[in-house]
Amino acid sequence: MGHALSFLDRYDDAIDCGKKCLKIAQEIDGAEGMMMAYNLIMFAYTDMQKYDDTIHYAHKLLDCAMKNNNQKGMIDACLYLGRAHLALNQYQDATEYGQKCIGIAREIKDRCVEVRAYLLMGRIYDALSDYHNAIIYCKKCIELAITIGDKRAEAHAYSELGDIYYSLEKYDDAISNCNKCVHIDKDDNEEKTADVNAYLTLGEVYRCLEKYDEAIQNYKQCIDIVNRIGCEKNAVAKACLRIGEIYQTLKQYNDALYYAKKCMDMAQETGGKMMEAQACLGLSFYYLISEDEKSIDNAIRYGKKCLDISQEIGHKKTQMYGHLLHTRAYIDSLQLNEMFQSIDAGMMIASDLGDKEATEKFKEFRSSLYLRVGLFDKCDAPSVKELLEVPSCSEDELLQDLDQAVKTCDKTKKHRAFIRLYNSYLSKKEYEKSINCLEQLKEMDLDRSVNLFCFTEVGNLYQLMGQNDMALHSFKQGLTTAESCPDTDGYLSQFYHGFGQLLYILDRKLNLAEQYLRKAMRCFEAIFTALGSLDEFKISIFDQYIDSYKPLAILLINGKRIEEALLVLDRCRARALKDLMMSNFKMEQEKSNDEHLEYNDVLSLVSRNDFSIAFYSLPFNAFLKYFLGGETNLHYSFCLNDSLQIDVDRLFDEMGVREVVDCENRSLDKEEDIQKERRRCIEEHEELNQATALLLNLNSNTGESNGNSTETKGSTLEDLFDILECDRILSSKQDEVVIIPDGPLYKVPFPALRDPRTGKYLSETKRIRLAPSLATLKHFEDFPTDQTSDGKPLIIGNPLVGKVMMNGKECDIPRLPGALGEAAEISVLLNTPPLLGDMATKPAVLERLRQGVSVVHIAAHGSLTKGRILLAASPEVRATKIPDEEDYMLTMADVQKAQVRAQLVVLSCCHSGRGEIRAEGVVSMCRAFLASGARAEVASLWAIDDDATLDFMTSFYGNLKNGKSASTSLQLTMNEMRNTYKDPKYWAPFFIMGDDITLKPI
Repeated sequence: MGHALSFLDRYDDAIDCGKKCLKIAQEIDGAEGMMMAYNLIMFAYTDMQKYDDTIHYAHKLLDCAMKNNNQKGMIDACLYLGRAHLALNQYQDATEYGQKCIGIAREIKDRCVEVRAYLLMGRIYDALSDYHNAIIYCKKCIELAITIGDKRAEAHAYSELGDIYYSLEKYDDAISNCNKCVHIDKDDNEEKTADVNAYLTLGEVYRCLEKYDEAIQNYKQCIDIVNRIGCEKNAVAKACLRIGEIYQTLKQYNDALYYAKKCMDMAQETGGKMMEAQACLGLSFYYLISEDEKSIDNAIRYGKKCLDISQEIGHKKTQMYGHLLHTRAYIDSLQLNEMFQSIDAGMMIASDLGDKEATEKFKEFRSSLYLRVGLFDKCDAPSVKELLEVPSCSEDELLQDLDQAVKTCDKTKKHRAFIRLYNSYLSKKEYEKSINCLEQLKEMDLDRSVNLFCFTEVGNLYQLMGQNDMALHSFKQGLTTAESCPDTDGYLSQFYHGFGQLLYILDRKLNLAEQYLRKAMRCFEAIFTALGSLDEFKISIFDQYIDSYKPLAILLINGKRIEEALLVLDRCRARALKDLMMSNFKMEQEKSNDEHLEYNDVLSLVSRNDFSIAFYSLPFNAFLKYFLGGETNLHYSFCLNDSLQIDVDRLFDEMGVREVVDCENRSLDKEEDIQKERRRCIEEHEELNQATALLLNLNSNTGESNGNSTETKGSTLEDLFDILECDRILSSKQDEVVIIPDGPLYKVPFPALRDPRTGKYLSETKRIRLAPSLATLKHFEDFPTDQTSDGKPLIIGNPLVGKVMMNGKECDIPRLPGALGEAAEISVLLNTPPLLGDMATKPAVLERLRQGVSVVHIAAHGSLTKGRILLAASPEVRATKIPDEEDYMLTMADVQKAQVRAQLVVLSCCHSGRGEIRAEGVVSMCRAFLASGARAEVASLWAIDDDATLDFMTSFYGNLKNGKSASTSLQLTMNEMRNTYKDPKYWAPFFIMGDDITLKPI
């Protein structure tokens, strides 16, 4: 009954029968019955592929047979043990039992068993890739099988030889032996299982020979036999997998998908985990290359399933390929946190396997994303860097590379050759040749994204050449492609931006120009939203896409839609910062990205609060100024920005802020680094001037210009007062003004701007604070004040940095006695012990920040260019080595991770309020603390006298302790300072960024 149930595939029932038989045999001490029962149970477990159970009962059979000197039982046990250990890849044990089986068979002259043992040994050596011995044993099997008329063993041996010769790439021998197998007359289904493997091997051989029709025919023969005889279902799974791969090669993806699904279904039925993982890998790939937008979810789903299974069975190579496909899927869907996790995991496996090709592929994926968001310096994959750089070789060499790629029909190499040629021609301003490259690249029809890039660049190049009709033609041709692309396609935003800008310059179809510019903005924001919490990426990508907002704003201004223009200009301010601020206070990330400021929000900001707003914007070489007071009337004007950056530089020279004496240098920035940053800003504006003049179609005598240019009249403080129209600020009824600067205006000391008519400084009559944007200003109003910390203040002074490694060199950072005295004085005022000298270690500071502090005051060395503050290294680090930068530098990333929900942060470091000016705003330590959850900050634009700094800080904190708000405290302090220090350079560098907080009692 047990055997009958096994043949019906009712293995659990068969095992129950075997165990009942075994129990009865044990009760009557019937050794023969016990061995029969063991055989039945082993047979069932083997067919169920539960090889550990097979081994367990085979050892019981072997013990029973040896005890009763039953050599037939010993042979059966050894055969099962050899096969089970082979299935578990335990080759040493498999070899041991195979040889034992041969020995016993020869001893008792059992040729039938001997033939099976030879076949087993052939398979073991095949698995060990010891093909020489594998062939010897298979031939012994065939010779003996022919002698005794064992067709089954003969067929299986030929099939095994075919597989061995396939592994040796001796395809003719493989085909010959497989054909011998299938042409043997067979009497039963058991004999026909050899044909299954033979047809499978024939399929493999023809696939390698790229004879795909023959390969598919043999795979299908394999499937047909299994369907008829109902065994060897694992072979069906493998055949379906291979047919799918062939259809993939032939780009018949629907057929490939069908067979991959069949493979997975069969693998799930048979429990073949490895085959299921490979089927999921194939399905992930097929869905990935599908142009159906919904397919990306399936690609990720099957990729994850592949990873789970391959991790479970410990197959690292399949895991690695799974991570490769997952990475590609996450890039396409812009799930970038997951993408980086997949890259890290995949690169680790590739490194373990020594797979350099896969490692480079992961680098290529990572670099392509860096390229997409504008982080060009981080691209480390040679294949991506090559596409960024202007080729150093000659045009002839580049053309030779292209010819070679054409001859070999290698699309990838041909694509790269065209891009390199294009970069070369573009660098030499050979625009016609550049366009020719792009047209040929477009003809290759690689994918929608590449085609869209070509349409866009051809249009832009024709525009540069002044051939505007040709430019329009290219953009119009690209519309169909653009409409088929998802919003997250990086080139889609550039396409719509280019088209919209061209229509505006030509003064044609301005409604369409606005429509395309809005589409450009929408597409960019789809990418921006998908970047999630990747702040560095968001900052970088805004540098690339800021130009989608500026022309739209100018278009709206020309259409007298001034309020809409203001909202568009604010929409591209401090976007990444706003998202971080909102996420830190448990506000929904999607809401922060999808819901934008309305003009009613701006009006309510002013009507509900006692401040006016001055909003400045520098789109290209224009200077736009918005003023909103308590009466909620919006005043707007503009002038051309001829030399605003130069005015700011001249202001610094006039004030002598670079020549302060008796001051510790708390800045580690070299003057040349600061000058380099200044030159970068100037060059950035100069590069845009020509395009702006075309785009804006404005001059100082059009629109609502107030006629103010950056033409100088007297002192620069007075010139800037007029240029910035500070009389508008003075005319407002509110005592406080919130200024939202742009570009170089972040470096303007607004409190020191002087009215040339009255001689009064702006700070004498108005309380002043800065905000990164209208949206962040609204955020400060929206989030509850009870979420800020009430913890004790953290006062840091003169961290003992000493000898450290910086920029790859050993250097000794001097002490700051003035910072030490300042911190000690502030700690007395705030009644809290400070962290001074060697106690102000990076771990200690981070721990205090994470615990929660109400006030942070840092008097230490800082770096403008790096956006870092220098602290002491821990004693443990200092005891073992010269500290590296990560041991003592407090970075912007450290601060953002710490979630510093302080009421107030004061950065008493030279230039602490300055940083790299980007499209996002000023990227500095100030921004990092706001992003981390701080409500307000005080920082400085330049270094001042140590005594003046101490006087300023003691007065400021004294006012705060007396219950004054931050902006009031700053104004009172500056008024007090003017009594002692007449020169603005001593009292004007400090500013407040953020909310006008009033300290809770400490």
